[in-house]
Amino acid sequence: MNSTGTNGTGTERTPLLTPSNDDDNNGQQQATTHQKPPVSFKLRCLSGVLFVAIIALVSGVGWVLAKKPTLNVSVERVVAHLTRLQEIARENGGSRSVAQSGFKASVDYVVGTLKNETTLKVWTESLWVFDQVDAKAPTLRVRNKTFTPRIDFMTATYSGSGSLSFTPPSHYSRLGPSSPTRPSSQDLCTRVAYAISVLGAKAVIVSTSPVTTGYPRPLAPSGRLPRTCTPEQVSIFATVPILSLSQQLSWELTLAAGDELTTVDLEVESEWKKIQVWNVLAESGDGFQGNHESIAIYGCHLDSVRAGPGVNDDGSGAMATLELAVQYSKSLTKRSVQKVRFAWWAAEEIGLLGSKYHVETLAAKDPKTLAFYKLNIDTDMIASPNYVRGVWDGRSVEDVKIKKAATVIQAFLKVTLKSVSCQPCRSSSTGVVTLRPFMEHGIPSWWSVANMVLDPNYHQPADTVESLRGPGRVVLEQNLKALAHSVRVFALEKNIDAFLKGR
Repeated sequence: MNSTGTNGTGTERTPLLTPSNDDDNNGQQQATTHQKPPVSFKLRCLSGVLFVAIIALVSGVGWVLAKKPTLNVSVERVVAHLTRLQEIARENGGSRSVAQSGFKASVDYVVGTLKNETTLKVWTESLWVFDQVDAKAPTLRVRNKTFTPRIDFMTATYSGSGSLSFTPPSHYSRLGPSSPTRPSSQDLCTRVAYAISVLGAKAVIVSTSPVTTGYPRPLAPSGRLPRTCTPEQVSIFATVPILSLSQQLSWELTLAAGDELTTVDLEVESEWKKIQVWNVLAESGDGFQGNHESIAIYGCHLDSVRAGPGVNDDGSGAMATLELAVQYSKSLTKRSVQKVRFAWWAAEEIGLLGSKYHVETLAAKDPKTLAFYKLNIDTDMIASPNYVRGVWDGRSVEDVKIKKAATVIQAFLKVTLKSVSCQPCRSSSTGVVTLRPFMEHGIPSWWSVANMVLDPNYHQPADTVESLRGPGRVVLEQNLKALAHSVRVFALEKNIDAFLKGR
């Protein structure tokens, strides 16, 4: 093989096309419990699947549902917020990921709106995370065809910098499932490290294959190697450029692997870098005269993936939460029994890091406040244009301390959904989302996923405001109304503990 290029070592190496078969959501911690776990539930539409958990119980009256939500929420205002988020992404390299300036601009927008339009107490939590940061957009040309970053390929996490131009002979060297040279481990981290350190790869191209079971892979490049890679492996990865391909380009390059005289040019200027990010929080402020030791928290995540602007994932949940916060401040603060806290988590897309930091920091430094959390509602992807609604099956919750609360929630949320013309189906209660850290500290949580990608814009550059027109906007309005009703119920419930026990 004839190749030219540098990676900082001056060593000639063979580029590999390495298939990825790993789920990058590995390595999550096991759940733990507290004496009085607060209740957590999820409003989510993942890959087109909508999961809603909202209940309304009026103390002393029984199950009662108001005909109209108390909060004067507006889907038009939410769409206006989403339009601004899309503009922020466009102004900052095409996304609002924590690796780009679009995330900080999103934080500034939410904080500014809260301070200008509410009387809520507003603050931020600062934390440091690692993510892949490109100094400039990577390039990839194969057979004189130039491919598009974020659509066809992306710099992989842990990648180093370098440029490479080569003309392979009759085939690519591959570490496919049937390759006699592959390491015995099927772990992607091991395969990539083996390619670099043993086979001497000068660059690694990670392909993506569709899956027929489990969590669906997005069509766009994920750009993510598993978070379970060891520090030693990460140090090896930093010595060469590593690219992650979309499913379509993976297939194209696999077919081209047997062609003679295929020219490949790539350039990457990137690093795995420590960066500062922020959670945004706001809670009942001026005029609140309720119980400071009883908190209902509404959460969402504010970051997008690197591939796109994240209008539905999770701009829809984030901007619906912003609208709830503004309207709650205007009409319910003085009447609230519970303190209501709103949260916009950072770095969900790279490991649930913002919500995990919040919960673990409270557990270590202020466990008393954590015990004040009575329930948590998380909103994520609530405007998918091709959606299926699911209700968490409270009976599938394994933690016996919260199983009763889960079934109580399940019993009433169906009534709430029907009030906004929703007929939910039942889904399991497992998953990995921003509420997972709450569950690890004894907070019951519910979500599930489809077995196939129903939303073609999921984790794509096409996750835009324009993609929400029609069904996406309709379901966004329905969920906004249901959420508004839940805010009223949880804010005003006089005996929240009895409520959660179904009394």
